Amino acid sequence: MPERRLPLKGVLTHGGSRVVGTLLARAAERINGSPRRRFKVIYAISESRETESNEVVAALRAKGVRVATIPEGGVAHIMSKVDIVFAGAEVITAQGGIISRLGTYQIAKLAKADRKPFYVAAEQHKLGQTFPSNQFTFGCSNFKQDLLDFRSTDTTDQATPGPENEDEKRAGGSRSVAPLDYTPPDLITSFVCDHGVKSTVAMEHQVIDMFVG
Repeated sequence: MPERRLPLKGVLTHGGSRVVGTLLARAAERINGSPRRRFKVIYAISESRETESNEVVAALRAKGVRVATIPEGGVAHIMSKVDIVFAGAEVITAQGGIISRLGTYQIAKLAKADRKPFYVAAEQHKLGQTFPSNQFTFGCSNFKQDLLDFRSTDTTDQATPGPENEDEKRAGGSRSVAPLDYTPPDLITSFVCDHGVKSTVAMEHQVIDMFVG
């Protein structure tokens, strides 16, 4: 079966994902003497992930990849220049969606509206039993990031957390650095993972095989 080659030309990404950065860096390398793929990267940078994003940008530029940086608020403005979107993930959910850095869901919706393919690059060990129902219910009992912190005074109530499962620990480690959002499977084209390119349905079935039975 011939190797499936993704249409790299104008690539949009964000969030400081090491997996996405590694994928793009490898794509820029010569393989068995073949010509280098030539593509441009548009990197949407948020303040909460600026350090990690700048490291990925520097590594790509060191490989000879041309990278432009924009604020996350500029994604809709430049989407016409994009051919494909890559995002990372903190957790691959049980229904084939992802929990990832805040802004991923917004970028996925913009990509869908402009008919741009949206790929997720993530290791398969991030598969989890989490089953989000919306942006505010991730299926992790302890997950609470309080983006909408309505208050009339400067005091906040601190709830005592209960025990965490593995998905909650992963999400917790990420939310200590930056908030997250949920991107449902209908906005995801495919996953690029350890064993090739897989559909959202294939990832859903893999979760079932891992955790059910």
